Amino acid sequence: VKVRQGSELMILHCASAPRKEATYSQEALTNNLTMFLNMVYVASETNSHMITFGSGSDVCRRSWNSELKEEDHIFNPPSANDLHSISKNYISRIVALSENKRLLQLRLFGVFGEGEDCRYKFISNTIAKLLLNIEVTIAKDRVFEYLDVDDVARLILLIYERIKATGEMNVSTNDINLASGTKISLKEIAMRICSKIGKSATINTIEEGRDKGYGGCSKRFKRDFPEFIGTDFDESIDRLIKYMKLQKAVLPERDLKKDKYLEYAKKITNLI
Repeated sequence: VKVRQGSELMILHCASAPRKEATYSQEALTNNLTMFLNMVYVASETNSHMITFGSGSDVCRRSWNSELKEEDHIFNPPSANDLHSISKNYISRIVALSENKRLLQLRLFGVFGEGEDCRYKFISNTIAKLLLNIEVTIAKDRVFEYLDVDDVARLILLIYERIKATGEMNVSTNDINLASGTKISLKEIAMRICSKIGKSATINTIEEGRDKGYGGCSKRFKRDFPEFIGTDFDESIDRLIKYMKLQKAVLPERDLKKDKYLEYAKKITNLI
């Protein structure tokens, strides 16, 4: 995505290799690296600022926790068979070693909002199931960090306003966790959604206890974007519920009942 105001151009690299249902193809590594390097080349040739969106999956799942630091990808790379995550790890390494002040990686964790695929995204998946009276089952509870997708857009606009005003992004480093979101357990999210929708459904878990968390350390983010305030989590959930109620007639009920997302969740938590 190109954003231009006068002579200032900013490139947003949001693309990723497509998923087939809940998994990525064998071409994910090659495709993701090729797209990223092509965008870096275009940004260099046009003297543009570039923001690329990274992922906390650039760290091995066994090393996940609720306060992942930006440098953790260096010491804890993903497993060799997770090609999508390996591509994210390589990109993080390239960014971290770069001296290009016009290149910035924002590392995402859990992002949610209108338009996401409710078959494979937990919050939308839970809302859709409860609206359709489908049982909600969690493979194993864990604490996730979630951020409203509208907040991601607001942050990009904030950075762009800095560029327009000063010609720079004015950040102290080129690799930052976008970690200003809410850290909350999956079970607590599901229970809140039940309450908001007015359902008394039981939230099932296949394995008791709590798995390792997934979220980021926010020190760099708060230092470089002190003026940024994220949307209240409950406000975001309320807005998403309202949106999905309007979409109820076209929700993929058959796919939600098959629940391939749960099968995927079981695999990554070593339950099957």
